[in-house]
Amino acid sequence: MNIQSLTKVYEDQLNNLQDLLMAAQLKQKAVIQNNRKTLEIYTLQEESVLTRINRKEQERENFIEKIFNEHNRFNLKEEDVNFENVIAGLLKLFNPEELTKFNSLREEIKFTTQKIKDINFQNKRLIEQANGVIKQTLGILLKSQKKPLLDRKI
Repeated sequence: MNIQSLTKVYEDQLNNLQDLLMAAQLKQKAVIQNNRKTLEIYTLQEESVLTRINRKEQERENFIEKIFNEHNRFNLKEEDVNFENVIAGLLKLFNPEELTKFNSLREEIKFTTQKIKDINFQNKRLIEQANGVIKQTLGILLKSQKKPLLDRKI
């Protein structure tokens, strides 16, 4: 097991996250345009990408565990195993160029994940606002039905 294999998993995961970001942005446009069919298409696309992300995450965890087990020169007890300790141990095992690329990918994944989180928050707010407008409109329409047709305000 080597850092190149783990780096490849991170590259794949970054690609998956970029696909998810694209789907979330397209989904946002569909929400704004009130295009239900397009919204369903992008929701299915998001679900597919999330499945790929989950599989890659399992693979990543397995790689980290294998690296840790193969190179347990860190002398860490199980309760002390966390990402920072493992990275500190990896710094001693692998060449700095590989680790620089690895860390760069980690940072890009964090950045992309934050962008996805922001888009999803915006999408949630858009949907909440749309629901509020619908409820308000229905409330007005239901109240106005008690008045004669000519006196109704819409």
